[in-house]
Amino acid sequence: MSFQVCFLDRRTGTKIKVSVANSEEEFRNTTVEELKRKLLSEDSRYKHCGLYCNHKLLFHDRTLGSHGIKHNDIIVTEPPMRPQSLSSEDECEGEFISRTKSMEKLTLSM
Repeated sequence: MSFQVCFLDRRTGTKIKVSVANSEEEFRNTTVEELKRKLLSEDSRYKHCGLYCNHKLLFHDRTLGSHGIKHNDIIVTEPPMRPQSLSSEDECEGEFISRTKSMEKLTLSM
């Protein structure tokens, strides 16, 4: 039996089923980081997303079992909070500006 979770992209409503493990023990011991890598193999748009289950943020270094996640549970993906753009010229669709980069731009504009 394959143990799976269903990812729900809150922005688009898209659902993706991902096989996580072949046994319940392996499923419970899978870290959120490992789960996210499996999601990324399905779709790279989720590289910087947050993962939530039952309205609680999933921590990357913890296991699915420690979060109480079970076979066929729904995990919601949320895009990261994007920093405020310094100007409309800096804003590109889908581009993430790091805090360091935005601080550098702010310093140069002063």
